[in-house]
Amino acid sequence: MDFGKLEINENAKGKLSAALAGGQFSHAVLLTGKSDDIRKKTARRIAAALLCTAQTGQKPCGVCPACVKSKANTHPDIIEIEGSDKSKSIKIDTVRELRGQAFIIPNEGDCKVFLILEASGMGEEAQNALLKLIEEPPRFTRFVLACASKELLLPTIQSRVTTYFLGEGGRDKTTAKTAEKLSATATEIIAAMAGGSEYDLIVSTAPLEKDRALFKKCVGELMGILRDALRHEDGGEPLSENPAAASLAANALSKKELLGHYESLRLLAEDAEKNANENLLLARLAAALSK
Repeated sequence: MDFGKLEINENAKGKLSAALAGGQFSHAVLLTGKSDDIRKKTARRIAAALLCTAQTGQKPCGVCPACVKSKANTHPDIIEIEGSDKSKSIKIDTVRELRGQAFIIPNEGDCKVFLILEASGMGEEAQNALLKLIEEPPRFTRFVLACASKELLLPTIQSRVTTYFLGEGGRDKTTAKTAEKLSATATEIIAAMAGGSEYDLIVSTAPLEKDRALFKKCVGELMGILRDALRHEDGGEPLSENPAAASLAANALSKKELLGHYESLRLLAEDAEKNANENLLLARLAAALSK
């Protein structure tokens, strides 16, 4: 993929290029990190690459009819959504309209690309409406979401998208500190899970006590790690960079066990959104990840 002058990290470039070149680009991706302007430009360039009609060379080629329209923001198969007010909020009605558009076949290209910029502007209701669509999308649709950090989205959304971190620069100190704590907690929980110690598992979940926001984010992070562990089991390329997934897969957990844990976490995420009792959720989390 040709990224032009976009200043994003080489790891993201490599993974995006490989996914596009190999025809394995996920139906739903999330771009995080960097500034909102760079995320927006990257999302638009991905859309152009997906619709580029060049037969050889890197995409987007910049000269084919599809690329010319993409650059001019006039391609009929690129639908861009972004909050229009100062708060950048994206209303549920907008998402419902998107769902209606998603089932209409492309006008010119092989696919329709929906760009949801600053996706954190969607409230819980709007995100849940989008979730139903990305769980069972029409075969010809692609969704590119963008926001400063994946932790700003519901765990259920996080677990159903492939995340590409574009590089530092888009997160404030508070968000970065939360992300660091989240990653450390999730990694400790997975280590305890892999070690098979129920006591260590209970201890590792202690940082989540009386912190519902961190609990919900951590469940989403754990679902992502389990998803990658399943990909390791199948010999596939992981969708994130968390090494915990590989260690978990190497710990002789069967595919059936991994799927069972994933489903338990999915149900936990749903109950956490319903404001279930925090102590009960924490106990269920430890139980769900026990061998």
